[in-house]
Amino acid sequence: MDAGTGDAVFLYGGDAAALAATHDGGSNFAVIEETDAFLSMGLLINEIGAYSGTVPISSGPSVLMVTADGNWTLQVQ
Repeated sequence: MDAGTGDAVFLYGGDAAALAATHDGGSNFAVIEETDAFLSMGLLINEIGAYSGTVPISSGPSVLMVTADGNWTLQVQ
């Protein structure tokens, strides 16, 4: 999907899948998924410091919001 440093926003239009994520910062790393479902906003990841893991992601369309203080990667599997 993508890689970056700091905060970012993405539009996701794929199928339901697994989202592999990494983060190497020292503060909060959060990934939020907002779908078109009524009042749907999912906190997929909320960790302090380094992170490496996989979480489920809903089928699109959805908006993914990343909050990070370091380098991160997101990969749909």
